[in-house]
Amino acid sequence: MQDRQLTVAFSPTGATTAGFDPRSLPYDRVPGLVEEARTTLGVDSPQSWQLTADGVTGSLTLGVVVTGGGGTGTLQADARGKVLRHSGS
Repeated sequence: MQDRQLTVAFSPTGATTAGFDPRSLPYDRVPGLVEEARTTLGVDSPQSWQLTADGVTGSLTLGVVVTGGGGTGTLQADARGKVLRHSGS
């Protein structure tokens, strides 16, 4: 999801991957994750943010990237939206 757009990429035909149901994503946690990435990592005046969901390698993980005046902040969360790690530049 980027701003108001949801993009879903599917595995190539014939590929064997676990995948996930997009309806299972913790959408209610997204605003909080974006805000946490912004404030915890010191991104002033956010200009854009991006959410990625990856379930190909097993457990679903969410990645949030916030870019703004203070640099870029990233965090990774589990399928419930619990933050696992974060970093900033």
